Amino acid sequence: MMPLPDNTQVRPISVDEYFLADNFLEKHLYRIYNGNRPRSYEFLLDKLRENPELFLGLYLDNELIGVIEGFPRDDYLLLSEIAVDIRFRHRGFGTLLLREFENAAKRLNYSKIKLGAQDDAVSLYLKNNYFPTLLIQISDSKSEYKTVMDYLNKNNIRVLDEKRLDKVVAIELIVKKIDFELLERFKKLFNPISIQYLFTKNVC
Repeated sequence: MMPLPDNTQVRPISVDEYFLADNFLEKHLYRIYNGNRPRSYEFLLDKLRENPELFLGLYLDNELIGVIEGFPRDDYLLLSEIAVDIRFRHRGFGTLLLREFENAAKRLNYSKIKLGAQDDAVSLYLKNNYFPTLLIQISDSKSEYKTVMDYLNKNNIRVLDEKRLDKVVAIELIVKKIDFELLERFKKLFNPISIQYLFTKNVC
């Protein structure tokens, strides 16, 4: 792990100070969702109470400049939120947060971390040896599902995993590289509920 500057510290976020971390995420992360948060404050606060080792703040001279959060899902840890103050990006702080989260995962005996990435964060995960896949979520209508699967089979695109939940089919695809043109093409072809690159890393 790269050394922290002398005036920088990564430490767990307490329940009492979580409102500060959430305000930080509102400013530096959730704005890209146009105000539509993927997870509510109450949900994340409950997860913090259950998993205090997985909610970490990055402090520079006691100022909060980064947050990383996650919680268990099935047989892996979901890295649910990560953000670095825009003033301090591209200086290695995102990597520092990832390393601390990975260390916490190891201490808790989790071997795998998964996350969904915004386009501007893809390079961070590739640089830190996270393996990309592409997740497409569509409605479970037979015609929509057939259209997607026919295209994938015709173009020899392999399916890694498939799950159905609440009238949604989530199809995870094996990809050789990050290709944003492919992402846009799939959006036009399938009009999915959502589509994004996922990243996975085995940490043990």
